[in-house]
Amino acid sequence: QRYIDDLFFIWKGSEDCLNSFISHLNSNNKGIILTCEYSTNSINFLDLNIFIQDGKIHTKTFFKKVCTNTAIDQTSCHYKPWLESAPKSQFLRIRRNCSQINDFNEQSLVLKKQFIEKNYSCTFLDSTIDTVRNKPRESLLTYKDKNTSETPTLPIIFNYNNKSGFIKKTIKKHWHLLRQDDLLKEILPAQPKIVFRGAPNFRSILTNNYTKVTKNIQNTFLDGAKGFYKCKRCTVCKNTDQTTKSKITNFKSNQTNKSYKIRDFIGCNTTNVIYLLECPCGLQYVGMTTRCLKTRLAEHCRNIRNGFLNHSSIVSYVKAYSQPCLPEHYSQL
Repeated sequence: QRYIDDLFFIWKGSEDCLNSFISHLNSNNKGIILTCEYSTNSINFLDLNIFIQDGKIHTKTFFKKVCTNTAIDQTSCHYKPWLESAPKSQFLRIRRNCSQINDFNEQSLVLKKQFIEKNYSCTFLDSTIDTVRNKPRESLLTYKDKNTSETPTLPIIFNYNNKSGFIKKTIKKHWHLLRQDDLLKEILPAQPKIVFRGAPNFRSILTNNYTKVTKNIQNTFLDGAKGFYKCKRCTVCKNTDQTTKSKITNFKSNQTNKSYKIRDFIGCNTTNVIYLLECPCGLQYVGMTTRCLKTRLAEHCRNIRNGFLNHSSIVSYVKAYSQPCLPEHYSQL
């Protein structure tokens, strides 16, 4: 069971009755011992200082004596909106906690000094404080439902680095090329949703918050088999790279001359495949299919023989350059 370890309540009885109540709670056989702090005018609870002034209950932020300045340095290699949101989120926290505007003004100056130590400009901080100060506190205390879109999105997530801006711009520039695919256009949104993830730091590299659990998984003979394995019976396997006998373990890009290893076990009956077709002239075509690999490649052969120009750019290429009706070989990505 999980117990709540911090409770706040207003006691309307006498001090002696409160002490008797706590003693009664501690007379249990569960080994649970409760401590109690109380005051008639001011008390700290979590990150709040709760006090009575002019017969009313007020709150302001409680800063522990052991608190240090842990704000992100403005010169750190972080996504710019993250750096800008760090001060604002802290000022909003103080605005919610402080029931009186004078307390907010006083505590915001303390925070401002801490952010100045982290190389944030005074102009930016003053502008942020003014923006937060003008927000009605009641609206900040109201829970807001998340705006969940009914249309599913496919986010692109990668670690942030100093080239992330260029990567984001490049993805948006060429996004329309992906949406030209008949299958992908049903999945991809009109505009990409790019999400940056914090890059590993020394803390995450040197420490581990999770205990590694060793799973007892029984190995099979396929665990070490990586590459495209031919059955040597179907049309696909018979037309696959004739320089190899039974399997293909890597492929090369004729554009960059880089070689890549095939990282999974793949056969002609494998589904959800990205494949590579290569012409005798060296031109390469990359395609993908969610169906069985041999079904899709047999379809390519049929389209070439029948001259179906609307099915893929391969047919148009073969017809324009009078190439043989089948590509030189198939290779698996």
